[in-house]
Amino acid sequence: MQPRQRPPGSPPSRRLAEDAAKAAEEEAKKGTVSQRNALRSAESYLDFQGFSRKGLIKQLEFEGYTAEQAAFGVTSTGLG
Repeated sequence: MQPRQRPPGSPPSRRLAEDAAKAAEEEAKKGTVSQRNALRSAESYLDFQGFSRKGLIKQLEFEGYTAEQAAFGVTSTGLG
């Protein structure tokens, strides 16, 4: 006996929708590729030099990251 399949065009189950929403939320917390790159750059700078939050954001912006990407990277390092 084969499992029942939904007819084409029928809406997904509530649980599938909730699971998809949860996965999307978790992915958003990780940030975009550019935001994750900004995080790696921020961590790299902090490994060898002290920065204030504002100074590190300015450095990342100088490298070409947007203000939003730089802020995400710095905030994600814990430099609050």
